[in-house]
Amino acid sequence: MLFLGDSFTEGNGVLREQTFVSLVENALERRPLVARVELLNLGRGGWDTERELQAFERFLATGFEIDAVVLVYFINDATGMNSTPRLIADLHDFVSSRSGPLNRISRVYDFFDYRFRLRRMTEVTLHNYRVSFLGDEQAVLQWERSKTALAEVARVCESRGYPLGVVLFPVLFQLDEEHGLNAIYELIEQACRALDLPFLNLLPAFCGQDDRSLWVSPQDAHPNAHGHALAAAPIEDFLVRHILPASRR
Repeated sequence: MLFLGDSFTEGNGVLREQTFVSLVENALERRPLVARVELLNLGRGGWDTERELQAFERFLATGFEIDAVVLVYFINDATGMNSTPRLIADLHDFVSSRSGPLNRISRVYDFFDYRFRLRRMTEVTLHNYRVSFLGDEQAVLQWERSKTALAEVARVCESRGYPLGVVLFPVLFQLDEEHGLNAIYELIEQACRALDLPFLNLLPAFCGQDDRSLWVSPQDAHPNAHGHALAAAPIEDFLVRHILPASRR
């Protein structure tokens, strides 16, 4: 079974054996009624849905046999917000904003100023996400391209008889009913339903958790080992219910 995705799938900041792909593989092997399953992790940092499609096509060209595909979707896939220039600009602005005299003479002030600016930067990022999915025709172009690429992955899988499922990995911020991105997640689910694809939203698996306790570091919101572990159980159940039975038809 092939997993497509970005750095969340690849496991940025954690060991290979700590990724949810490895954890799910180990869990499936312990199930008595599941035949041996090998999960291949083709997640790479910075990939969006179009690049995942290209990687999928290159993989198929090698002739390697697979039985099913899971595409792990993160909303950067449809925003272009994973581009290096934007990240560098955001970080430069963030660091520069902490260079005032009070930051240099007061650790207490610097600590609270840092927390405030980090939260503000996160709020701006969330706003940019919303515009990328819910904005005007120009703003949503990348989302439209992402949907087109997803449809092509689905077409290729159908032509080869591979079941395809989509797993949505949420932004690890404000993990409660006030999460703020549910409208976007609903759009992604609707796109998958329109293609008749099984869909799993991982947000419920994280609700009630302290968001920063799941981060790789205070400056890196990729999931740490605990975050991957929380994602693994629902993904395992999703595969058993929707993907493995279809792969045996």
